[in-house]
Amino acid sequence: MIMSTMEELYTNGKLEGRLEGKLEGRLEGRLEGRLEGELEGRLEGRLEGRLEGELKRAGQDVLQLLNKRFHKVPESISCTVRSYTDLTVLDWLFDRAWECETLEEFEQDLVPH
Repeated sequence: MIMSTMEELYTNGKLEGRLEGKLEGRLEGRLEGRLEGELEGRLEGRLEGRLEGELKRAGQDVLQLLNKRFHKVPESISCTVRSYTDLTVLDWLFDRAWECETLEEFEQDLVPH
């Protein structure tokens, strides 16, 4: 009888330990997943914000150069330049704004979005 009580306590303790371990593991996994998700979300948000800022700045640079060279830039050109979402294209447009002889020549290089 004493032996069966000890075996029972051992078995119950073992079972209790397993359940406790599983619960602890699940909670730890959930917490780790949430933290990882939050960090990933923040990083994505920062990167998106930086890209948006770079795109906006690049478009402003093109328009500022055109304004300095040709004094008045039509709204249609301004809207088209602001619509670009590719930094490589905006860099190319900046070079074109510098190289072109007339605003009309620059406008011919634009592809509306």
